[in-house]
Amino acid sequence: MTSLDQPVDVLLSDGSTVQLRPIDPADAPGIVAMHSRFSERTRYLRYFSPYPRIPERDLIRFVTVDHHDREAFVVLAADQIVAVGRYERLGPQAPEAEVAFVVEDAYQGRGIGSVLMEHLADAARRNDIMSFVAEVLPANGTMLRVFADFGYQVQREYADGVVHLSFPIAPTEASLEVQRGREHRTEARSIARLLAPRGIVVYGASATGQGVGAAVLGHLRDGGFTGAVVPVHPSASTVAGLPAYPSAVAAGAPVDLAVVAVPPEAATAVVADAAAAGVHGLVVISAGFAEAGGEGAATQRA
Repeated sequence: MTSLDQPVDVLLSDGSTVQLRPIDPADAPGIVAMHSRFSERTRYLRYFSPYPRIPERDLIRFVTVDHHDREAFVVLAADQIVAVGRYERLGPQAPEAEVAFVVEDAYQGRGIGSVLMEHLADAARRNDIMSFVAEVLPANGTMLRVFADFGYQVQREYADGVVHLSFPIAPTEASLEVQRGREHRTEARSIARLLAPRGIVVYGASATGQGVGAAVLGHLRDGGFTGAVVPVHPSASTVAGLPAYPSAVAAGAPVDLAVVAVPPEAATAVVADAAAAGVHGLVVISAGFAEAGGEGAATQRA
């Protein structure tokens, strides 16, 4: 793993994608908003108290790090912060750091804790930190499993109602095997609905039957696909003999894959419609994206 100074897309255990990047002071409102969505249980398990709101002093400290002795990463879904993880060195030049992370309730159980752990450990090693310590309430079984299942040699001590964990973060064959296994499983799940979709929505198929979009639609209709094939057209009620709809949302059919054959300038609106309909993957058949230069690359990223 290389140094993380730019946002990266990461796959979760259910095959969905989130973005991970270093925290920034401008994230303060997003951290407050995430905190407001926590259940009382999540707040208690993370902070060992109800902690109904983040005091201004704590907030400033949360979002301000030096990326050396103190590091923090945020995880975003649809531009909304849904998790944060951090480490803090235990004294000047100390080889140990305390690690902690918290995940919004709706995103728990998807492997975000493992992703944060992986990136935090990598960042810590690059800053000469050799081991992590953590304090976890005994009731927080999920967090205890994250640490136990990562492949590190974790030492546990129970005192004052808290489980104290310590473990070296140098990669081991066990930790590397855990990481490879996680990557294989998430990659498989991420493409499952691409290779075996319940339904396919096609954007850009003309009602005249001309063009790439119409050709693709015809192949899907006649090629033996047993799921729903949904053409989206701004005005036609039928395309290639199939009922057409002004949007994928309007069709109401379960669609996992979108085939996009529209010009780049129309692609952003199309992708937004596909996302609103629950589409998981895109196949874009159009020129003018990254291969066309900087503007096309920006459109592709958007």
